[in-house]
Amino acid sequence: MDILAFGVRSLGALFLGSLGALIGFGVLLGLAWLPSHNTTYMLVSILLVGVIAFTLGGYISGSIGKQKKMIHGLVFGLLFGLVSFVYIYGVEWHMFVAVLVSTLLGALGGQLAAMQLTRHTVN
Repeated sequence: MDILAFGVRSLGALFLGSLGALIGFGVLLGLAWLPSHNTTYMLVSILLVGVIAFTLGGYISGSIGKQKKMIHGLVFGLLFGLVSFVYIYGVEWHMFVAVLVSTLLGALGGQLAAMQLTRHTVN
């Protein structure tokens, strides 16, 4: 029964992390594109907002998952990045680089969630 509860909680963490990343990406990208229609500005803002969104999604997934917070963030980054970037790029070589980066950013978010937990338990 514990395995089932862990699995359901993990799936919920990944779903809510994805939802948080989508909302964060949409809101931040909308705000970033308000001032300018410059292509370079838009590309840089997409990259920065993507970094924030994947880290936020990994953090949310790691925070909701009870154990192995970094693994929850890593799996979020891998799955969400794979689905997103295969849809955007198709199967191209730069898609693999984007998925690798999104996986690392999701793991970073999960690690931040784990560090916050350790900081709370120490103080």
